[in-house]
Formats: sequence, structure tokens, C-alpha cells
Amino acid sequence: MKQLIILITVFSSLAVCSQNNYFTGDVRVKGDSRIDSLIQRHIALNEKFPEIEGYRVMVFFESGNNSKDSALKVIERFHEDYPEIPAYLSYNSPYYRVRVGNFRTRMAGERFLNQIKGRYPNAWVIESSIEPPKLKAKPEEKAIIREEDTE
Repeated sequence: MKQLIILITVFSSLAVCSQNNYFTGDVRVKGDSRIDSLIQRHIALNEKFPEIEGYRVMVFFESGNNSKDSALKVIERFHEDYPEIPAYLSYNSPYYRVRVGNFRTRMAGERFLNQIKGRYPNAWVIESSIEPPKLKAKPEEKAIIREEDTE
């Protein structure tokens, strides 16, 4: 029995030590060079067309002589209330529109609509092209070096 306990202790300590990875070098990936060209093409398309389908909340929709001034006042008031949420002014004859937010799902748009409904009672969620969220790179990630597939 004593030997079994010692054996289990030795194997469990080896298992714990094997979980620690002290390797700090670069990762090398073997692959076809066409993958890099596809990635570069994808990046170029995303830079050319930086918007994706999503939802925004329409807080203002009006036509008339003073509609542009009214729209600008709505944007100013909205930025005072929600400085972290972007607001967008658009004009499609004869209407000025103020849309706010960049929501990936209708549910996220509806959730925000419920927050602002008291201040903007005529607001509603609409489908729209939105700016994708900014991705943040983790500083601890190591560089990946791609090697050409020489087969």
C-alpha cells in the first residue's frame, strides 16, 4: 500500500510538471503560400469595405426646413447623455436621420433601446451596416512564422 501511494505521488508530480511549458520561442507553421495571399486579399477587402451587417437605433427621422438643425441638436444631446456611443447623421432626400450605436444583434439594439426609450420615445431598432468592433491584440502573444510547404 505504501508503494502504491509513493507511485501515485511520483506520477501525479510528473503530470503537474509536464503541464508547465517553459518554451518561449516562436511558433512555426508549415503551409502553402497561397494561404498568405488569401489572408492579404481578405485584409484588403475589409479595409475597402469596413462595414458589416448589424443594427442601429434610429432616434431621429424628419424632413422640413429646420430638420438638419434639429438633427444636429439631437446628436449633441445624445452625445451629452451617452458619450461612448457613436451617433451618425445621414440624409436621404427629403429626410435627415440620426442613428446611434453599432450592435451586432437585434437583441443588443433592443436592450439599448429600452435604456434610452424615456429620453427618445420615438426611437426604434433598424437593420444597418455598422462598424465592426475594434479588436485588441494581446501583448503576450508570440509571433507566428510561416514556413513554405516545400513538398
